[in-house]
Amino acid sequence: MDILDDGQLANGRKAMGSGMPARSSAGGRVKDFADTLRAFEIASENLERIQQDASFWNDDADVLRRLDRLALVNQQAFFVLLFALFEAELKTHSSALIERMRNQTEWRDRRAWDLLDDKVRNMQLMQRVALLTDKGGDIYKRIKELYDIRNRIAHGTLLTEEIDVAEIAREIQLFAAGLNEAS
Repeated sequence: MDILDDGQLANGRKAMGSGMPARSSAGGRVKDFADTLRAFEIASENLERIQQDASFWNDDADVLRRLDRLALVNQQAFFVLLFALFEAELKTHSSALIERMRNQTEWRDRRAWDLLDDKVRNMQLMQRVALLTDKGGDIYKRIKELYDIRNRIAHGTLLTEEIDVAEIAREIQLFAAGLNEAS
């Protein structure tokens, strides 16, 4: 069942055309997403200004390396926070889908969903994603890539490469916008 496909992703892009965060099925915004992204932008601008000042004043290489490391930490911290907000949306939408399918009147339509009754609370994130997207599709694969990055960072690995937080935020918002149709 392709609940979130490329067509729905295109619809999500239309919803995002105004620059506003995606709406959740409850009518609210993706929780605090816009504020989190703005906080990242402010922190990044300030770090960049400090880096420019340090470079202008010819601070030693250790200071410049430390500032570069702080920029990486900033990117990764905000990436994890934005992904956590997306995880909350995935949980909401997958739970709603399961509940809706469990309430089908025909036993043949609800029988597999009834098995998930006790497992919903402890369902792993990628299982939730598989309920809402085509497990073999590009959207599933991209969310899996982002989830793997999130796990590396959240479990103590500071990455050495930069993360384009603004671009990933746009992707996550598009995915979240498509979840409305999935649940």
